[in-house]
Amino acid sequence: MNISSGAVILAAGRGERMGCSKALLPWGDRTLLEAWVARFREAGVERIVAVVGNDGDAIEAAVSDDLGILWARNPEPDTTGPRESLLLGLDLLPADTRVWFTPVDTPVVNGAVLRRMRRAWVRAADADPEGPGPLVAMPSYRRQSGHPALAGTSFIAHLYEGERGDRIDAVLSWATRRQVIVEVDDVRVVGNMNRPRDYEAFAPPPGEAWDWAEEAAPPADAGDATLDLGTTNPAINAAGIAGATDEFDAPEPE
Repeated sequence: MNISSGAVILAAGRGERMGCSKALLPWGDRTLLEAWVARFREAGVERIVAVVGNDGDAIEAAVSDDLGILWARNPEPDTTGPRESLLLGLDLLPADTRVWFTPVDTPVVNGAVLRRMRRAWVRAADADPEGPGPLVAMPSYRRQSGHPALAGTSFIAHLYEGERGDRIDAVLSWATRRQVIVEVDDVRVVGNMNRPRDYEAFAPPPGEAWDWAEEAAPPADAGDATLDLGTTNPAINAAGIAGATDEFDAPEPE
């Protein structure tokens, strides 16, 4: 079952607290943006959009054309939020499809996280074949929701129906019973790299190759998913749907 044909990486923020463009931070033997592209490619995603802002020219120049990234530019990154950037990315992807999305400053998660989310989505859809399907799937670490998210067509439609300045998480408030929450043993899903110390806590050694296939998978007994039958997770914050941990600040607005 092909449940995803696209991904959007949100990279329009200025990174003031980091002191540089987060998209170009070293991540092993590549940049952080390139690492996220590699992770989505590994998951079988063909169309990947990076949404950039004022430093878009520098980011595009630093990334190889061979990666096949589609570029979207947010012309007003200082006065708009993640929702507006996400819509700009969605405009470059086929309609009526399911789409992964993540802020670029989320640490690149284990590939097993995406695989577990895909399986959970399929199970939820198969459990109610006559229904509208899941609204969104989100990874969760110790009951805090994070990224990347897998958005369904209903989620995307409601994003487009919103107004300028709306929060992404507001879309979730009307459909708490259609959220697929996937518990994982990967703290990176709730990590937010706003400042140098946050980045240093997560980043692999600069210049060293990251062997994606050798990353440890979450334990098999962690469980695949639960359907959220309560209210929207209170940990959801301004970056969209990433819950902050005790060790890391909530992400700065894009």
